[in-house]
Amino acid sequence: MTDMGTISTKKQKHAQSGQSSPHSLNETTNIYFVIPGDLEAASGGYAYDRHILKGLRQLGWNVYHIPLTGAFPLCSAQTRHKANAKLTDLPDNALVLVDGLAYGALPEVISIHAKRLNFITLVHHPLFLEAGLGEKEQKALHSAEKLALQHAQFLITTSDETRKTVVKNFSYPYDKIVVIEPGLDLPAFAKNPSHFDHLRTRQTSASVPMRLLCVGSVVARKDQLSLIKAVAGLPDVFENQKSWRLDIIGDLNFQPSYAQKMHEVVEELGLQNYVHLHGKVGEARLKSFYESADLFILPSHYEGYGMAFWEALSYGLPVIATYEGSVAAQLPREATLLFRAGNSQQLRQSIESLAATPSLLSAMSQAGHRECQKKPSWEKVTALMSHHLKLFVERLKP
Repeated sequence: MTDMGTISTKKQKHAQSGQSSPHSLNETTNIYFVIPGDLEAASGGYAYDRHILKGLRQLGWNVYHIPLTGAFPLCSAQTRHKANAKLTDLPDNALVLVDGLAYGALPEVISIHAKRLNFITLVHHPLFLEAGLGEKEQKALHSAEKLALQHAQFLITTSDETRKTVVKNFSYPYDKIVVIEPGLDLPAFAKNPSHFDHLRTRQTSASVPMRLLCVGSVVARKDQLSLIKAVAGLPDVFENQKSWRLDIIGDLNFQPSYAQKMHEVVEELGLQNYVHLHGKVGEARLKSFYESADLFILPSHYEGYGMAFWEALSYGLPVIATYEGSVAAQLPREATLLFRAGNSQQLRQSIESLAATPSLLSAMSQAGHRECQKKPSWEKVTALMSHHLKLFVERLKP
């Protein structure tokens, strides 16, 4: 058996005989999971992929991770060529799960292999809804994704909102889409009621700075720039004598020009002592940021689900989010303040209102924690994924 971490292209060559029917499956426990970029990146989409990959292996699936290099979703010819080579190495009739960040960006490559591979795509959010795209780029991505989806046997989305968006914008059959929302595993310390006593003490102490936290890929759609501009209007010290700091966590390499702009704005506004861009961090360090924060903020223009919000809530953090996308509909209102995406003034006012009312912060913390306890664990979510994959396999059999 090939190494289960990353497929060896030298050992996994597809059959050339053409004897088997296009979509018959010979080894139903084998699945090839195609993921672009760095699987360890601190983003909800990659966290989802990591949990699914690990969970399916624990349930007995032979999951082969197929990494794709290059920039996505606006791919170069070289990136498409390398992706085609990876798919060429897969055996005929293979079950291939492709992360939507790559799938929708590679319609020509997908079409080449559609008659011999069984494609399922995992859509976190439609690619054309990325912020910061020009009209020409939006139209190109919409057309590319619509073309690629014609070759998907089935489709998985992480929220009902995303399913509705896919059906509306791409005319993909509703009955071929399954919604599998992310799971949530509560941190061990968050199960202890004394954690909230400690959090409440920190939130009300004037000697401890109020720590604002933002976690997500540094891209225009997440709009960290609006957050930086919002905090520029905050006083050095709030009325209750608390100072503040903002920690922004996220890979700076997805949109380097946007990340550079963020650095420039921090300097232009003189926020070097208040705003800290940490880039990508490891799991242990990310956990420490969540544990020491008081308030979570992510001003995205669109989220297919918003996993980072729920992770923050699991650590007892109130959240500030936007009305756009699926976030407003699925986050607990008692633990969330909402504002219009791109409105830095509204965002600043939301931060100031919570800073001035520690009792509200505390109430939101506990409300969010109660809602988190209702969410399914990742073990249950991967079991659901496994169940549906088996159903897909049965439906594909001749």
